[in-house]
Amino acid sequence: MITVGVLPGVLVAVGLALLQLLARASHPHDAVLGRVPSTGGFHDITTHPEAVTVPGLVIYRFDASLVFFNADYFKSRVRAAVDASPAKVRCVLLDAETIPYVDTTGAASLEEVNRELVDRGIELAIASAKAPVRLMLDRTGLTQQMGGGRLFPTLESAVESVHSGML
Repeated sequence: MITVGVLPGVLVAVGLALLQLLARASHPHDAVLGRVPSTGGFHDITTHPEAVTVPGLVIYRFDASLVFFNADYFKSRVRAAVDASPAKVRCVLLDAETIPYVDTTGAASLEEVNRELVDRGIELAIASAKAPVRLMLDRTGLTQQMGGGRLFPTLESAVESVHSGML
C-alpha cells in the first residue's frame, strides 16, 4: 500500500469490503424451522436438534431482503428444503419476518417458486410479511395468484391454519 499511495489503498479496501458484502448478501443465512417443545417457538432445526417439524409442512425462513442478486439462491434453497423433507410436503410456509424488502426480481422468484410448488401439488403460504413486502406482493399480483387466504399475520396463525386443514 505504501508504494501506491493512501487513496488508492483506501479505494481497494472499500472495493474489497463491498465485494465481501455482496458475496455474503447473495447467499444469506436461511433455515427450516421446527417447534421446540420447551419454548413453544419455532427455531432452526440445524441448531436446535430437539426442534420438531410439522408433518406435511416445511417452514422456511430467509434471513435477508429478496432481491436480484440472491433470488436464484432463494429458489434453490426452497427446492432443497422441500426435497429434503422426510414426509410428503403439502405446504411450504415462508416465514417472511426476516425479509425487510422484496424487489421485482425477488417477487418474480416467489412467483416461480409458487408455480413450481403448485405443479407438485404443494401450496405456498407466507407469514409475518412486513408492509413493504406485502405491498410488492400486491403490486405484482402474487397475492391474488396465491389467493388472499395464504398470507398470515403471524407464523403461529399460519401453522394453526395448516394444521387445522383450512389451507
